This record gives sequence, C-alpha cells and structure tokens, in this order.
Amino acid sequence: YYPYPSAGTAGNDATAKPFLAKRGLLMVLTHFKRRHLILELLTLVALISFALFLAFQWQTIIEPLPTHFGFDGQPDAWGDKSSLLVSLVIVVVIYILLLVVEFFPRIWNFPVAVNEQNRENLTTMALDMFVLLKLVIVVAFGLIDYWTITARALPIWFLPLFLVILFGGVGFFVWRMVHYNSQLAKNNSDSKTN
Repeated sequence: YYPYPSAGTAGNDATAKPFLAKRGLLMVLTHFKRRHLILELLTLVALISFALFLAFQWQTIIEPLPTHFGFDGQPDAWGDKSSLLVSLVIVVVIYILLLVVEFFPRIWNFPVAVNEQNRENLTTMALDMFVLLKLVIVVAFGLIDYWTITARALPIWFLPLFLVILFGGVGFFVWRMVHYNSQLAKNNSDSKTN
C-alpha cells in the first residue's frame, strides 16, 4: 500500500493539486517542525566541524594512523591519512542519502498501514527518526576520526553506546508508530460504539 498519492494528481479528484504539492519537498516541509530544523542545523554544524578539524589538522597528522578498531577499542589496522578522507566522504554520502530520502515519502516503509487519519503523525515521526539518525551518524564518524587523528584508542563504551542509540532510536520510533496506530484504532472503535 502506497501511503501517498500516485504520480500526476494528489488523489482522484480532477481539481486536485499537482502531485508534488502532496509529496516530496512541499509535503515534507509542511511536516518539518522546529525541532527538526534545530537538529538539522546541529548535524550540519557537526559535519562542517568534522571537515574543518580534518583540514586544519591535515599537515600535523602523523602516519601511520589507525584505520580500524576492534571491539575492545584498540586499533587493529593501520594506514595513511587518506583513510580520513574516505571516512569524510562516507559520512557526507550517508548524510546526503538520508536527506534525499526524506523528500520521497512514497518510498518510506512504515510498520503500520498508512491512511488519511495517521499520515500526518507518521510522517512527523519518520522525520524525527531521519533527523536523529543523521545526527548520530555524523557525530559518531566525527568522534572516530578525532580519536584516530589524536592517536587514541576508542573508549570501550563508544561502540555499545553508538549501537544502542542507533538501533534503539530506530526501535523507539517503530514502537511509537505502532503504539500511535493502535491508540488511534482503539479511539476509532470506541467512538463507533458510542
């Protein structure tokens, strides 16, 4: 089931607005809240800080650098400083991909059926999740490169904390969507019996 109107119109009505008025950039921007903007700006600041830190430290970086860390946080592979550029490119690509996906709600998968009643809230929850994922990923990559440049081992708590925040965050938003939908269904059944 596609939660958003198909290409061409915003529904079956011949007078409906063009498709992009209901999905894509305009639809997403209508659901963008102040918290989304704040988190998006924090993510951009983190991404720019990551790139600037790398640029300012480039001449002072001592090689070889750790290029991989084991589960215990200790480096287990070494390489040259170009690996830092690869890391920066990876995080920028992930950020851009998640940003682009935000503007195509038609391809989003929801854990519940989407209808006119729940579409707005589910879209807002999905945007919450996307913005949080971008921030967590950018900060994690930035911290890893910081510890790499400063020749420090990753703290033992870093990987478990990162995984808990990343997957726990996704799990939380899935739970929120399912819980919201079940509450909506319960409220609808209660109103029909009254």
